[in-house]
Amino acid sequence: MKITLLIGSLLVSTFSFAQFNKGDHLISGSVGLSAGSYKATGTSPYDITKSSGVSLNLSGTTFVSNLVSNTVGFYVSNSSIKNNLNTPNSATLSSNLAYGISYSRTRLVPLVKSLYLNFPFTVNAGFVHATSEQGGGTAETRAKGFTVSTGMSAGLLYQLNKRWVLTLSLPELLSAGFNTSKSESYTNGVLQNPAYRSNFFSVSSGIRARALGDLAVGFGYIIPRKK
Repeated sequence: MKITLLIGSLLVSTFSFAQFNKGDHLISGSVGLSAGSYKATGTSPYDITKSSGVSLNLSGTTFVSNLVSNTVGFYVSNSSIKNNLNTPNSATLSSNLAYGISYSRTRLVPLVKSLYLNFPFTVNAGFVHATSEQGGGTAETRAKGFTVSTGMSAGLLYQLNKRWVLTLSLPELLSAGFNTSKSESYTNGVLQNPAYRSNFFSVSSGIRARALGDLAVGFGYIIPRKK
């Protein structure tokens, strides 16, 4: 009986911590950073890889209930990968710039007072610009395209006070996307072949170990509903 009462009181206290109200607004932004390096083992110095990336997300949220919200946002990200750094003739540099808009519907799950687990279902649409250089730029591929994607992710939201919240975005749990792009190849700055178009559909899961660099940390400001 005591155990039952204890479990019941924990459940009641957990779900009574909602600090948001229907009609509240949340203006937020987050920054994500990633970095990595790889060096081949053994005596060969050939394969050395370094990667880096940065992302920025800005969004506006409206709560349709205490624990459910709709969000419209803008995102931009830039990443690069350098391969074979110890062999200049074979070295490659790949970079990727992506930007666009997003819409998500999020449900909050209270964990303890002021701390929530959130599950956003998000739809993104945007543009991608990618380049790949080899041998110090003697050979280059340029691509630009349009992409749409949808996915389910997870995150944490901590309410610091009545106005400010701290957010942590975790890697996507499941996502699917479609990309269409046009590519051109150059040698010493001269176009070599006619442009060609490609279409690509992908499905991926983020349910695996991920580096801390894949996480995005941000802050949000609460605008209470007008009474």
